[in-house]
Amino acid sequence: MAELTNYKDAASNRHLRFKLQSLSRRLDELEEATKNLQRAEDELLDLQDKVIQAEGSDSSTLAEIE
Repeated sequence: MAELTNYKDAASNRHLRFKLQSLSRRLDELEEATKNLQRAEDELLDLQDKVIQAEGSDSSTLAEIE
């Protein structure tokens, strides 16, 4: 009976180790995705600033032309 309990414990431990490794890999993937999203957000904000600046300079250029 003790052998059966030991076998079940060993199987459970293996399963939990596998699950932990799987979750650890998933966490790494999510952290990488978060970094990529942050980078993309920063690029988007930079582009928005450039568009706003370009629109402002276009307005002043149009006013000068008129």
